[in-house]
Amino acid sequence: MSIQASGPIKLQDIEDEFGGSVPTSLTEYYRNGSYVTPNNTSVPTSGSISLSNFYGTVKSFTLTISSHTANLNVSSAATSAGWDGSSLLNVVVNSGIYVYATSTATAAMIINVAGATITNNGKITGKGGSGGINRHHDSGGGGAGGSGGPAINVTASGVTLINSSGSFIAGGGGGGGGRNNDNTSGGGGGAGGGRGDDNSNPAFNSGSGTAGGGGGGSDYDGDTQLAKNGGWGLPGVGSSGTRGTGNGGSAGNSGGSSNTPNVSAGGGGWGANGGSGSGIYGGAGGAGGAAITGTSRTLTNSGTIYGSTS
Repeated sequence: MSIQASGPIKLQDIEDEFGGSVPTSLTEYYRNGSYVTPNNTSVPTSGSISLSNFYGTVKSFTLTISSHTANLNVSSAATSAGWDGSSLLNVVVNSGIYVYATSTATAAMIINVAGATITNNGKITGKGGSGGINRHHDSGGGGAGGSGGPAINVTASGVTLINSSGSFIAGGGGGGGGRNNDNTSGGGGGAGGGRGDDNSNPAFNSGSGTAGGGGGGSDYDGDTQLAKNGGWGLPGVGSSGTRGTGNGGSAGNSGGSSNTPNVSAGGGGWGANGGSGSGIYGGAGGAGGAAITGTSRTLTNSGTIYGSTS
């Protein structure tokens, strides 16, 4: 609960809400100190402080993400950091920090605490889709690229998202479609630096890393030395291999479809579709992942978002 919005306030009311030592001194309760966290903007950080500064204030807990983190479950991470499970929760992703997914089946960040406020000063990025496997048209033609995964999935009510200036929220790029020939490279992986390889090395068909331009299709005959990764961690453009003429897309842009017979397509950049393999037997590009999905939320965006927010 919060301190009342009007009427007389006692020092005991503040101590009961925020904790603290006895005898209580108001100087214990400067904002961003030991007890009062950023939600309570009416409370000063230094200087003059009075009881009236605390009208409507509420105890909260701030979880700061200060190192690159995969598959962030907000409730679990906050609880591990000391959150009591009931205080208002703030999550702050520091500048330069990636929160990223390692699978397209789950989001990079799952927000599962009602009323939480998430401030992103870094990059929250979904996993890029896999490149389509290549096979001869007699065996069904080139495989379709995999869909990119979501960056954020909101599963609780009353969530507030703040994407700060210079920050990114980005779904993973779709994988590029495969080509219609035997013993050739797979389509470029979606944003995240995946590279295509031949059927005998399916592990190389998946996007890896966290973000950036989609990978282009690699050379034929499984020549991984010529496979081209997408940009890792930056909204760059993935280049193409010798036989993968569809370049990877830059952030927010689709991968290039192959424009020469029997070549692979490029993976999509952040939040964008992969390109399609060439010819009537070429595989379709995978869909770009959502930037934000799930329960309705309040979004304030001063940064950049790649992918849908529905």
